[in-house]
Amino acid sequence: MEKRIMLAVFLMGFISLFCQTVLIREFLVVFNGNELTIGIILANWILLSALGSLIVSLFLRNTGLSRPAYAALQVASALYLPIAVFLIRMTKTFIGVSAGEGLGIAAVIATSFLITCPLAFCIGAQFPLGCEIAKATRRGNADPAGIVYTVEALGFVVAGPVVTYLLISRLDTFSSVFLAGLCNTLSAIFVLKKIPRAPVRLVRIFALLSFLLFLGGLVGPVRSIQRLSLDLQWKDQDLVRYQNSLYGNLAVTKNRSQYTFYSNGLPIITSPSPDTSHIEDMVHFSMASHPDPKNVFVIGGGTGGLIREILKYPVEGIVYAELDPSLIALVNTCATDITRSELSEPRVQVRYADGRVALQQLKKERAPVDIIIVNLPPPSTLQLNRFYTKEFFSEARALLRPGGTLCLALPGSLSYLSNELRGLNATILDTASDVFTVTVIPGQTNLFLLSDRAIALSPDTIIGHLTQNQISTTIFNKTYLEERLRHSWLTWFIDSIKTFPATRKNLDLLPIGAFFAISYWNSVFSPQTQGLFRLIGSIEFSGFLVATACLLFLACASSFFVRNRERYAAGFAMATTGFAGMGLNLIVIYAYEAAYGYIFHHVALLFSSFMAGLAFGGYLATRRRPSRGEATRALITLEMSGVILALVVSALFPMRLVPFVFFIVSAAAGLLVGTQFPYVNAVYSNNSPKGNTGGVVYALDLLGSWVAALLVSALFLPLIGVVKTCILVALIKLSSLLTAFLAARNPTSP
Repeated sequence: MEKRIMLAVFLMGFISLFCQTVLIREFLVVFNGNELTIGIILANWILLSALGSLIVSLFLRNTGLSRPAYAALQVASALYLPIAVFLIRMTKTFIGVSAGEGLGIAAVIATSFLITCPLAFCIGAQFPLGCEIAKATRRGNADPAGIVYTVEALGFVVAGPVVTYLLISRLDTFSSVFLAGLCNTLSAIFVLKKIPRAPVRLVRIFALLSFLLFLGGLVGPVRSIQRLSLDLQWKDQDLVRYQNSLYGNLAVTKNRSQYTFYSNGLPIITSPSPDTSHIEDMVHFSMASHPDPKNVFVIGGGTGGLIREILKYPVEGIVYAELDPSLIALVNTCATDITRSELSEPRVQVRYADGRVALQQLKKERAPVDIIIVNLPPPSTLQLNRFYTKEFFSEARALLRPGGTLCLALPGSLSYLSNELRGLNATILDTASDVFTVTVIPGQTNLFLLSDRAIALSPDTIIGHLTQNQISTTIFNKTYLEERLRHSWLTWFIDSIKTFPATRKNLDLLPIGAFFAISYWNSVFSPQTQGLFRLIGSIEFSGFLVATACLLFLACASSFFVRNRERYAAGFAMATTGFAGMGLNLIVIYAYEAAYGYIFHHVALLFSSFMAGLAFGGYLATRRRPSRGEATRALITLEMSGVILALVVSALFPMRLVPFVFFIVSAAAGLLVGTQFPYVNAVYSNNSPKGNTGGVVYALDLLGSWVAALLVSALFLPLIGVVKTCILVALIKLSSLLTAFLAARNPTSP
């Protein structure tokens, strides 16, 4: 394959990951997302890419226009990407909601589908065109589709660290988008080099003009475009700062002297006038639960008022764990008297680390604490859920001194607890009760005080505690406390959640709390889909097992009614391998986070390990074109390997593993996918020698990945956990193994 074509295919993989990363980050600001929204956005991208590949494959029949079509798609995707970013930022304006408000699941599905459609379709359509060009310029007996698949995977491998550490975190969005457009249009010019045909000349002119447009934009109006889009997105607000960090998007708005700090579109800090009731509840109830608190550990949301309240007590030290250093840097840039005094106080030590990593560090340093305050949002993501699990509670109890208290909060209500609120509160209460004695203070926000002893709080004891320490408060007076601690509220709360049977504990590897938090989020913004979520939440593992077995039985049985069983079996195998590859990769990343905390660059490296394994597998299998019999035998072996890999992962991940093992498993999952693609394509091409089969096989791979993106992180992991999800993956691969085995024995129907 020509070097310029190889470079174009490499760029296809690079740009694909770049576009996915940029769009998902932009959508998260709009949708205030969790695993469900990320899964929907990613699934829409994968589905549309699969459709692009499939449609071009079905209608491409050696037309001789592969090169100009490929180059035209490169230019079209480059031109549309900045438009897509602009449209995403205008989404709430179009819908008529303000920045900071959430959107329902229907809006997430429709908006992400419509905006990503042209871009994902164009990038997906490039794959079969690349296969056609590689086929026309190939040398030797290597499989051209396999080469394109492998080189594209290498683009993904390189894109992971480059996009994460250079483009996203160091450049503003439109600058990085224009730079990507410059590379894409330049590649298109090279693809068409020295081809004199008239259609090619038109595309070449189109590519050259687009290249000059992006070049001029980079040295000219790109910052103005960035600012215009942000002003429209944050209309009616004074946006003073906006930046991307390794961990997400950060923004700061100002209203007179009040600063509001946003992370991925959600307000997390307000200063100098914070949410007084929330902060005083978190601090003074937890501090009053201890006779003499000296050391406090705060996880998330410390600056902006919470640390100031703690410093009113004669504490000796506060350790504040904040994951994103860029957030604290931004707070210092837009400092107020509150944040300035908090972060300059000698007794305050800021640790830039995942909260659980910081907790484990304190344990190793033998630095026990009296109070732990978890000031985080509800567990609506798998990453947040790790601070509401039995394992976290056990680690926290080991850090606390005898009589110490852990304080956390969950959404509540004093009028009606919906099924979603009952599920969330009952599950966390039941889980925490396995480790601590739990005291609940119901309200619009339910406060949970966890200790190794029963905590008895009354308005008089709290007022006495505040008076003894000469602490002034805004709302903590006797009237407020009598209402907040009214015994009838607690009785009503306990009676309400008793009607919800908490049958599953919230564990690191079974994050059921995340499902209930996502269900609650969905009930607020998309109440019309509550019934569906309640139905899904009631399904046990046996239900998923039976449903999966029935669907797979139908898929296997269908092979007896098709004309070419061998081709059917190979396509089914590719789809299930796409599912298994994406599913196992998501499982590995989540299990790693559960074991070692949210260490962003490690997560990026895990993804790169998967893609490196995929590229290496593709390289091994494409060195020469296998015969029909070799491809069939290899396919059966690979299907068996997929079953074994899923079962091995289900046995490994409940253990305490060294980090290296996670990278090995991730690479092995990629190796399975990458090795299988050329063999499946060989089976297809042996049965359809004149067709462009590479794009069809690629589409099948993506369709399997699409199903996994929708189901694994947002449904299977929260509801049945890591181990049982791996068992489902093994069952799915077992069905395609059986189908491949039967097809090998009788490749055509009678």
